[in-house]
Amino acid sequence: MDMNRETILHLAALSKLTFSAAELVLLEKDLNNMVAFVQQLQAVDTTNVAPLVHMSKPLNFLRADNVLQQNSREAVLQNAQNKNEAYIKVPKVINK
Repeated sequence: MDMNRETILHLAALSKLTFSAAELVLLEKDLNNMVAFVQQLQAVDTTNVAPLVHMSKPLNFLRADNVLQQNSREAVLQNAQNKNEAYIKVPKVINK
């Protein structure tokens, strides 16, 4: 596949993009380099290669979820600046 100027202009029109003449020259060169690289990759024999799911071996660092400390409602409300009988009051952040 060759990325020529007409193909690039067609794709740009579909994408509603505009390019200057200098940008088109650079874009054509870059796209042709990308297509050549993909064609080079397609030439590689991968018949005995297992599909790659992750780049590294998956590690799972999960730990048990243990409660270490429980604070009473009174202790938490004691340090709150703005509160009522049972809850901490916070400033409104969403306006309708």
